[in-house]
Amino acid sequence: LALVVTQGLATVATALGELGAGVLLLPAVYLPHVAGAALSWSQLFLPSRRPAFTVALRAIWIGLSTEMMLPAATIGSEFVKARMLMRAGVRGGDAATSVVVDKTVQTMVLVVWGLIGVGVLASTHADSRIVLTALIGAGLLAAGLAGFVVAQHAGLFGFLAGLAGKAVHASAWPAVIDNAADLDATIRGVYGRKLSILRACLIRFFSRSMLFAELWLAAYLMGQAVTPL
Repeated sequence: LALVVTQGLATVATALGELGAGVLLLPAVYLPHVAGAALSWSQLFLPSRRPAFTVALRAIWIGLSTEMMLPAATIGSEFVKARMLMRAGVRGGDAATSVVVDKTVQTMVLVVWGLIGVGVLASTHADSRIVLTALIGAGLLAAGLAGFVVAQHAGLFGFLAGLAGKAVHASAWPAVIDNAADLDATIRGVYGRKLSILRACLIRFFSRSMLFAELWLAAYLMGQAVTPL
């Protein structure tokens, strides 16, 4: 609302008017991506403790809404997703574990799509500096991802809880450290189910490919139709 007021209601209304009623199709085109993200996320739970698809879909939806509407970066949406699961009856440990590993899955897929993008960019004979910059960006993201995965296997949350415990000296903190250690063990257990991780990555990969339709439709509505080549 503040953005609309500061930019001018008439300006925003004019921009939306130029897109026409077709702008209402954009959420519908985006829906398959959200559904695919929920299905990918669901693969990270043990079958006996997996939440209903509708529960995961609603948590993804509210989490993405938070990410888009509030200055909480992408981390804020993960807290919201975990909270939504817990309110639906999912155990706190399962909810926290799933959002951590799902964040890793998302980044894995972004790295793959980033490298595909760099390859396509290079094939168009784009400026070599642009290609190199994109490649460096993808490489840095991959390096950060590798470090995050190693840290998770090494007991990241137990380590952080231990550091905080030394500073806090609260009587209840040992229980927090134990819970963090349990979380680390549960995360390692999820990574041990390699087929589940692979399914989650493949589903997320193909669901993100559906965003092409959203980009094409937005460009078409703005009078800038994009061709496949």
